[in-house]
Amino acid sequence: GAVDPETALLPQLRALPFVHHNEQMPIGRLVEQHLRRHRFSPQRRFSFEAPRSIFAMVDRVGGWTLGTPLNMLDSTRFEEQVTLLPSPFTRLSREVHLTARRGELGRLPATVAKMVRAFVRERVLPELARFTERPESLLRVLEDPVSEAASAPAAGGS
Repeated sequence: GAVDPETALLPQLRALPFVHHNEQMPIGRLVEQHLRRHRFSPQRRFSFEAPRSIFAMVDRVGGWTLGTPLNMLDSTRFEEQVTLLPSPFTRLSREVHLTARRGELGRLPATVAKMVRAFVRERVLPELARFTERPESLLRVLEDPVSEAASAPAAGGS
């Protein structure tokens, strides 16, 4: 309720307190770099590590923050008190990879990757559907490149 989503967002956000992620955390460094790229430098009044603390402060001071879909899932206690809006800046994305040396750990890396993909598809995406009609626009599960390579036809001629 602190902003009108039908009106230009950035001028409204400039007038509100920004709740920072602690820059000791990877998400904090990423958000700060992103804000600098957009020449947006909100006053540093609040800085927290835990998403729950960040959303609690957003609620408490009527401010705003930038976060990830998983941040919101970690802070569902505040879903009635905060409004989720698309970022007024260019969209950030990141990829998470599981890497293992060939031949080490047997099938364990492939098994873990398969379990994580299933968990994201079956549990995380349905939870994100509470916040958006298109949860796959917020979080995409990449296919296993090893499996894709094994099932792809061999290149080359006769």
